[in-house]
Amino acid sequence: MPTVLQVISHVVPASYFLPIVRGIMLKGNTLPQLLTPVLFLAGMSTLLLTISWRKFKLNLEQ
Repeated sequence: MPTVLQVISHVVPASYFLPIVRGIMLKGNTLPQLLTPVLFLAGMSTLLLTISWRKFKLNLEQ
């Protein structure tokens, strides 16, 4: 896969969600084993919610 597409795939939340679901459903992994993708999803959701909250707040003031 081209390098550009590999970088873009790391931004897509599904690339972190799918290993979590596979690990839980198929392998029976526990939270410590899935901590890395869970933390990436939590950080990504925090960042995106903060950005959307600020943009929404700016739209209400106009």
